[in-house]
Amino acid sequence: MLNPADGGIFFYFFRSFYASPYMPEALLDISRWIHIVLGGWTLLSGPAALMVRKGSRAHILLGRSFGMAMAVVCASALFNGIAHQLVFLCMIAVFSAYNISSGWMALRILKKQLRPEHTLLAHAIGALSMLCFVGLGFYWLFVLRSTGVGLLSLFFGGIGLANVWSFSRMRKADPKQLMRIHISRFVSGFIASLSAFSVQTMDFIPGLLRWTWPTFALVPVIVFWTRKYLPARPLSAP
Repeated sequence: MLNPADGGIFFYFFRSFYASPYMPEALLDISRWIHIVLGGWTLLSGPAALMVRKGSRAHILLGRSFGMAMAVVCASALFNGIAHQLVFLCMIAVFSAYNISSGWMALRILKKQLRPEHTLLAHAIGALSMLCFVGLGFYWLFVLRSTGVGLLSLFFGGIGLANVWSFSRMRKADPKQLMRIHISRFVSGFIASLSAFSVQTMDFIPGLLRWTWPTFALVPVIVFWTRKYLPARPLSAP
């Protein structure tokens, strides 16, 4: 039975689908294993892409495989979140998808394959999604009195809104700013993957910290690379 207190009310219109024979358990198992396997690959390919020479063939291949794997990971997380009525999981999937897609768009703009104004729809969707994330955070925090999930929603939703704002306000294709966005958003995608791994496996870390330590640990990495690496020439797109 759907319970508004656990977020089930948001999935009322999906009930007839995931409770029917069209949503067999085997399909959910397949989606879950795809999510696990490709999520594991992102944990390997993400750091590897950072460590190799930027613009090299290895960087392009690793970056491409990381981005594609993250896209499937986000889609499978959204699928399983809907199937199991997990609102927070769905919002994390959308948060991660926006970060990865904005990192990809930044590189396409840098290569003059896309114009900044062509990304406005993506930013509008991202902003609306992150506002929903923040709104749900307040709902969980002050209505349902669920402190943990409320604070996490405000934390990730706030980061998402900041990311949307920093990209959408760019009016011209500034190569330095585009490269900063590309690096920071792809590292943010890796942070999301590492956070999920941490939550599932690192039981020795306290609850909220289990979700947030990858962000605190890897933000200095984003700062380091965005300050250190500014391209002298456009890079090949992954």
